Amino acid sequence: MLTSPRRGSADGERGAEVELKFLIDADQGARLFADLRGGARPRLRTLTSIYYDTPRHALRRSGFVLRMRGDGRSWMQTVKSRALADGRLGRGEWERAAPTADPDVGLVRLTPAGGALPRRAILAPLFTVEVKRLSMLVDGPSATIEVSFDTGEVTAGGRAAPLCELELELKSGTPAALFDLARALSEDFALTASFVTKADRGFALIARSAPRAAHFEAPVLSPGLSAGDGFAAMARAAVAQIATNAAHLRASPNSEAVHQLRVGVRRLRATLSVFKKVVADGQLEAIKTELKWLTGELDRARNLDVFIAAKHRGPKGLARRLRGEQAAARARAIDASASGRFRALLLSTFCWIETGPWTGKGAPQAQRRDGAVAEFAAKAMDRRRKKILRRGRRLADLDRRRRHKVRIQAKILRYAGEDFAQVFPDHPRRAERFLGKLKDLQETLGALNDIAAGEALLADLAKGDAASDFARAQADRETKLIDQAQDELDDFGDAARFWL
Repeated sequence: MLTSPRRGSADGERGAEVELKFLIDADQGARLFADLRGGARPRLRTLTSIYYDTPRHALRRSGFVLRMRGDGRSWMQTVKSRALADGRLGRGEWERAAPTADPDVGLVRLTPAGGALPRRAILAPLFTVEVKRLSMLVDGPSATIEVSFDTGEVTAGGRAAPLCELELELKSGTPAALFDLARALSEDFALTASFVTKADRGFALIARSAPRAAHFEAPVLSPGLSAGDGFAAMARAAVAQIATNAAHLRASPNSEAVHQLRVGVRRLRATLSVFKKVVADGQLEAIKTELKWLTGELDRARNLDVFIAAKHRGPKGLARRLRGEQAAARARAIDASASGRFRALLLSTFCWIETGPWTGKGAPQAQRRDGAVAEFAAKAMDRRRKKILRRGRRLADLDRRRRHKVRIQAKILRYAGEDFAQVFPDHPRRAERFLGKLKDLQETLGALNDIAAGEALLADLAKGDAASDFARAQADRETKLIDQAQDELDDFGDAARFWL
């Protein structure tokens, strides 16, 4: 499913950059290079990278960055995109040698980023990244990979942030070799996959705010993609959300980091469910098991956050106990995100998305995998829509477990529909209305689930009749929410499908 990146031309341009990035501490990085060297001599360079954009960040808003990088002898002008439009792993990259650190606007206009620039574009330096880079080439039977260890800092407006990361970049050959090397290194070193670029770090400094939990960034999908490439793009974006929010949780624990980490896991699980007939292979069930484990490590923290934020009244002393339980549940979530099991989950899932058995030529589902994503999406969304309407019939007569299953189906369809809308560009307003109706239903069913979760928490934490008192206090609200959900389900059933 992955193709080798387009490489090389007379003027130095490259069509794609395929690399893996990992967080690693300085001692581990130095030891990794000492073990990896095997007689080869690493190269040490000091690199200065200056990032440019317009005053309103026109390039950034369109998914591009412009970098001028120098090593003390020469400069290189590089434009990068955040993702490839054809669903492949990697980023678009266009670079040219430059005489100075000043960018050439004309050269930028020759790349896909040119359409993002205003007619009279003014480019200004925004932030600088200075690193000492230790790098070496690793030659294997099927690929040449550059291993780079960067230590330094990002500076902007008098502020600075440290940087320490490992990069594996495919210079030639097959992406499978890149993941093979990553797996081999992860057996001996604590490598944590990262999707935060140096540009991301710089723009975070410019914002002059504390790191925020990362919301899902929709992948670039087009009608011409295959179902397999569509899956890879969607799953890759979910893994990025998981990795980024796990790092936020470890660095600055808060309820939103827990929530967005959990959303990333839910999105990935939803994507696996939607594409099950495309990606089913001998590794899928193991990945699903590990994702279920991670969900379980996060659930209690999220349930407590929601309950405490709602400011429900309870027996004397409950608030103190809730805060204690919240701290313990958050610590459990942090421990999970920092564990070797989590690191292995990230890397193994990412490797499987890109090079797992389902991607092989002889995979049983190859015909479905290689078919058009638009055709696959239309059938998949039709099935999910019918399932929601069938399972949600007479919501008031369903028990909480069955209503929760309707909610899960609504969430799966909403997540998929938000991404799939790109491959059905003819009806944007219809898609907006359809997804809006679905969101309303999902949120109301979510409020009902919060009531059930609150009862369970009180039954566990409070003595006496606290859970029963809570249930009685919420009874009228629960009845109204069920009626509201039924109305929203009816509205959803009447909403025009945007894929027809």
